[in-house]
Amino acid sequence: LSLTRSLMLGYMALATSAFFEIPMGAFADKFGRKITLICGLGLTAFGDLTLILFDNFALLMFLQIFAGMGWAMRTGSLEGLLHDTFEAHGDKTAYSKLSSKMLTLSSISRVFTVPLGAYLYVMNPDAELSSYTYPFIGEVCFFIVAILCVSLLTETRTHKNVDKVVKAN
Repeated sequence: LSLTRSLMLGYMALATSAFFEIPMGAFADKFGRKITLICGLGLTAFGDLTLILFDNFALLMFLQIFAGMGWAMRTGSLEGLLHDTFEAHGDKTAYSKLSSKMLTLSSISRVFTVPLGAYLYVMNPDAELSSYTYPFIGEVCFFIVAILCVSLLTETRTHKNVDKVVKAN
């Protein structure tokens, strides 16, 4: 893919994520943050897999809609799940500390991973399994591990509890 087409794919996922941000928040409120986070991780992994498996640009543009929906599902679900867990255990300050550490580590990791991805691409762009796919393969593996980790969490504030609170008011 050319740089222009790669950027267009990224934009499609980003625009879809922005469009679905509020509906996915409502989805998380209705069905629970844990299941929303798991679905979001799965859809994002699916989006990365499509970038590895397919080279048809029109198909990839369509499939990036699912990746964008996954981004939108992940955006507030992790933070909400962590906030509710700390709040249920009576520790409101731990969430803000963890949240700032997550943001810092995420920003620092981009400093290393973006150039690493570019380097892997430049190493051998004409290989049968192009080296630009290695970062996507790694990301899919991390998403699978994240899905397993999230599935072990207990959601302290379920959608059933929220429905009871709403009906009571």
